[in-house]
Formats: sequence, structure tokens, C-alpha cells
Amino acid sequence: MKMRATPVVALVALTLLAGCGGGSKTPTDLVASDPANKSFQGSFTNLPTAPKTLDAVTGLTEMVVGHGKTRITITAAGLDNKGQYFGWLHADSCSASDPGGAHFKFSPGGNDQPPNSVRFEITFEVDRHGAKLSGITADKTVDGDASAAKSVVIYMQKSPTETLTETNPPKLACANLAPESG
Repeated sequence: MKMRATPVVALVALTLLAGCGGGSKTPTDLVASDPANKSFQGSFTNLPTAPKTLDAVTGLTEMVVGHGKTRITITAAGLDNKGQYFGWLHADSCSASDPGGAHFKFSPGGNDQPPNSVRFEITFEVDRHGAKLSGITADKTVDGDASAAKSVVIYMQKSPTETLTETNPPKLACANLAPESG
């Protein structure tokens, strides 16, 4: 007995195939390779405000702006995985007298907290057993165009040797955001 595809079955099959791995992007994808987006990149270096016992923080940050949104990603290493860290988008360069300066704000006269500023959690990569590794990652997308931001700063929320959260978290590492050449 031969099976024949009816027009409805053929249409359903084509619809399913079109949705499988076609690699098509929606207009809200924030990737550097999309020419409609602005892309910025920077490398982390330790700051003078970091504890002297801190290893060299190495890694990259990327910021992509487009379609009314901003996406910031970090991939780095050098932080003690017993500590807790977070990042902020900043308004000045890493070489400023106060490295990174103040937090970047979408509305300069507005408050210094999200959603008017960009704070993001930093998480440690884990091995297959769930143990924290030394590599860190962050990936945050927010509404608004942050292309005027100058840098990304990593702060220490809780020291690896302390049980309390820092009341005035020190700036550990900074990456200047430079436009990527297309």
C-alpha cells in the first residue's frame, strides 16, 4: 500500500521544516554581526581600587545596541569563585581619575538605579558536577540605547574571605567600550 501526502499534510510538513534550524533572526536579536546594530567591545584590566591579592582579571565584554535595546555580555577569568560579584555600565573611561566614573544613566537627571542604569549579575561557570570554575559570565539585555556608555566595571559584592556583603563594594576591573569596526 502506497501512502500519498495530502495537500494539508504537505503544508504542515513544510511549515514544520521552515521553523527547524533555519537560522532566521527576529528583528529583536542583538548580535554584533547584524549591520543594523551598533557593537562595542573591551578588554578587562585590574583597577588600583582592587585588593592587591586579586589575580589579574582577564576577559572581554561586548555591548550591542539596536532595536531600542542594549545587550551586555562578559566572559572573563581571574576572580575567586568563593566571592560574589556584579557589574555596572559606566559613563566614563577606565582611565578617568575615578575609573569608569559614575554609573551610566539613560536619563542623566534620573536616579542611579535600574531601569535608568544597567546593573547585571555575574555568575561563575560550573563543571558537569556543579562545582564553580574560575570563569565568569554575564548576559543582560535591557530596554534603551546605551551607546553613550564608556565602560563596564566589575565590583566585589562579597569578598571570598568574608561572610558579609560589602557596604561600599570596591571596583575590581574595568573594560573600555570601543566601537567595533565592521
